[in-house]
Amino acid sequence: MAKRLDRRFLDNRLGVVAVEFAFVGPALFLVLFGIICFGLVFGVYNSVQQLAAESARASVSGLSATERDQLAKNYVTKNVGVYGMLDPQKLSVATNSQGGTFQVTLSYDMSASPAFKLYNVLASASPTITRSAAVQNGGY
Repeated sequence: MAKRLDRRFLDNRLGVVAVEFAFVGPALFLVLFGIICFGLVFGVYNSVQQLAAESARASVSGLSATERDQLAKNYVTKNVGVYGMLDPQKLSVATNSQGGTFQVTLSYDMSASPAFKLYNVLASASPTITRSAAVQNGGY
């Protein structure tokens, strides 16, 4: 009789899927959350770069370094809301006029972002994103 019980127990396949998912599930969720976090962090990197490039282009119409500086900062202030991933309080703007070029540098602090905290577990990246864009001054 004991042999018959053992045979029925060995032939029973009801819990196989649950056991397989217990092995595969954590790796699947780790990869899924890694993709989501990387996408969010990459979106912020792209937004900061795009905003820097657009503010540098907006400064071209200035006649002096002071006017270009003001145009670039005004552009960033007015248009940072267009980028849903950026918090205006965590963004800083610096400009530099040297020789025949005008450079806009944006720095964004992502240290409080939940996506960055999860991403930082997988890859060590700096919480401060710094991106620059430069334009040449006119031919005057």
